[in-house]
Amino acid sequence: MDDVTVQAARSGDRSAQARLLRWLQDPWYRLCLSLLGDVERAREATQEAAVRFLRQLPLFRGDSTIKTWALGTFNGDYRSFHARIRAAMPPTQSPNLYLLGKAATFVKQVPFSV
Repeated sequence: MDDVTVQAARSGDRSAQARLLRWLQDPWYRLCLSLLGDVERAREATQEAAVRFLRQLPLFRGDSTIKTWALGTFNGDYRSFHARIRAAMPPTQSPNLYLLGKAATFVKQVPFSV
């Protein structure tokens, strides 16, 4: 996406925002579908990503490409995002392990044998 469109979208130009959203819709959807495995849930998550993206667009500083940044804003608060994924998954499936604090330290321990 060109810088002119990104800057116009950041400034509130609705037409530029619409072009940017159309351009980002497929990457968001593919990511959602790969994580959730359900077409309807992926569509809903894609819509949530678009709304969140537009709210956070004025914060874009240009340190990365807009696509990289947009996919990052999709993740938003990773823990709540991860919780939504876990809630949508069948009980027999496990998401990627993501731990912080004491739990992360525990998991890093080397197993021992007797």
